[in-house]
Amino acid sequence: MLGPLGGDTRASATATTSTSAGASVLGPPPAVLRGRGDLTLVVGLGSDAVAAARTLAAAIGDAEVRPGGCSRAAAPRVDDRRGALRARADGVRRDRPIVAAFGMARGASEVPELTEGLAGIEPDQVWVAVDASRKESDTAEWVRAIDAVLAVDGMLVTGTALTATPDSVRELGIPIGWLDGTRVGIG
Repeated sequence: MLGPLGGDTRASATATTSTSAGASVLGPPPAVLRGRGDLTLVVGLGSDAVAAARTLAAAIGDAEVRPGGCSRAAAPRVDDRRGALRARADGVRRDRPIVAAFGMARGASEVPELTEGLAGIEPDQVWVAVDASRKESDTAEWVRAIDAVLAVDGMLVTGTALTATPDSVRELGIPIGWLDGTRVGIG
């Protein structure tokens, strides 16, 4: 069984309570950030990051999506501190929040080489794009690696219809904001 991620600074956002059946219930997901120049980072494997960032941007309303990592798009990139500062400045100037889609090509093994760039982004909020149909131990490994660099605030989950164990993502101990494109809880 996967335990909650270590080093949690989001105690109220990820507080758990036990139900009568012994299952763990996470607190509500964080509210999406809508302010001028707010920078939300969405990290995921491959194209999962872009799809999740678009979902988050649509929920925000007038947010701009920018690529990072292995994500590709015809927009200025957010791969490091400099890209993040440009994105924030553009967001302030255009009066909109920015959502950066940071794709990873190799998962947890890639995080050590990305650590400096990811930490330099200093996002206001971090979400992970998790596909519930992927092997849960592999997912837990890369999510823990990202959480060790940037405290993860919430998850956008897809692929629940493709697995017999769709609730296994809850064992990551991170609030779920979206399940297969549908908003969950508040935020």
